[in-house]
Amino acid sequence: MRRYRSRRIAMVFQEPMSSLNPVINIETQLTEGMITQLSLTNRQAKDRALELLETVGISDPERRLAQSPTNSPAA
Repeated sequence: MRRYRSRRIAMVFQEPMSSLNPVINIETQLTEGMITQLSLTNRQAKDRALELLETVGISDPERRLAQSPTNSPAA
């Protein structure tokens, strides 16, 4: 499947509760694509995820990354 992925193809799901895996923490789900597609290190991807969460106004982004989607107050 990875060979079919491309930087030119993207999908943004509108319903996060049905799009995010409830047993995988938010950090893993946000950084997986950045690591795979942008060749970022784990640290770089996490830093970028924190930056993005801050940009959209998520409070305490470091703590949110460690949560599962079902434990996040935004859920």
